[in-house]
Amino acid sequence: MTEPNEPTQEQTSEQRTVRVRRAPRYGVFMALGAVTLALAGGIVASMVEPGLQPDGSMVDTSPVIGFTIVIGFVVGAALGALVAVLLDATVGRKSVAAEAERTSITVHYEEADRSTDAAESDADSPPGSETKS
Repeated sequence: MTEPNEPTQEQTSEQRTVRVRRAPRYGVFMALGAVTLALAGGIVASMVEPGLQPDGSMVDTSPVIGFTIVIGFVVGAALGALVAVLLDATVGRKSVAAEAERTSITVHYEEADRSTDAAESDADSPPGSETKS
């Protein structure tokens, strides 16, 4: 069987002027806010002294620490998202014009000579697959 010819490439490019705008990454702001307030809530809750019941026994405050961490996580994520939205509204208005180049590459595969392929494919075909006239 003959090898196909080498592929040929055609490259086209065009230049355009585009507007580039910087925007904050919301996920990063939300994650930073969530982690910061969760840590702060956990530290503050663990520093609070346990309370006393009327009979003089101490109250276990460990569930309050976990609850405060969860609340701090949720509130911190919301505050981080709010900061990102405010930054996007103020800083995001500035945009800069830039030149961009778009390049397209098209590869063309040329088929080998069909007359030699037909003769070789007849020789390679399994017995009994020939058509009889």
